Amino acid sequence: MTVKYNPPSSCILEISVKGIKLAVQEDYYARDRSNECSHFFQLKNISFCGYHPKNSKYFGFITKHPADQRFACHVFVSENSTKPLTESVGKAFQLYYKEFVEFSCPTEDIYLE
Repeated sequence: MTVKYNPPSSCILEISVKGIKLAVQEDYYARDRSNECSHFFQLKNISFCGYHPKNSKYFGFITKHPADQRFACHVFVSENSTKPLTESVGKAFQLYYKEFVEFSCPTEDIYLE
């Protein structure tokens, strides 16, 4: 009910193997992006993401502050299902983990005799 009468600001989430970029703007259709607020969350600091099991229009993720022992929960509502968004974050985690393992445990340096 609150979303209908007091809609949240529009935002764009850009997902990559590095993290999630959140761009918030009061007027989504405005050409001037100068009043846009932007945040970046590294994948290594994201501990959970998912959509609501009964209403997939809700999506959220939990982040750890990079320096402090604080956590934040970020929740979004969409006009459409957020399942593809959740799947994209999952794929980014898979690629990040694969890259991390290859970097931290290189197989070409291991020799068995």
